[in-house]
Amino acid sequence: MKIVAKARIEGPEAFGDAAIITNDNGSHVLQLTNFWVAQGAPDVRIVFSKDPIGVVAEHNIRFIAELPDGHFEGDFPIDHLNDFDEMKTLIVYCKKFFAHFGHGTIEKKN
Repeated sequence: MKIVAKARIEGPEAFGDAAIITNDNGSHVLQLTNFWVAQGAPDVRIVFSKDPIGVVAEHNIRFIAELPDGHFEGDFPIDHLNDFDEMKTLIVYCKKFFAHFGHGTIEKKN
């Protein structure tokens, strides 16, 4: 297992710590710890974004997972990291209302 990047998600409706991990078998996961998402919003997602300041636009994001609300920790599979060099932020947002919940800058490890 190798941590390839970390991010601290902060915002009015979501916060917590994120680690992007490559497992020994070559698979990838997003590990969320000490995470909280505001309750009641439908269709909350976490995505990679090419935008360095966390702007959500369909052309610059890549879906990772739907998120539960409340306090939680968990691992979410990432299908690939082929375009990871282009990704700048992790964003939590509500797709239905296109509402930004929080984001964090991806800090890549060498």
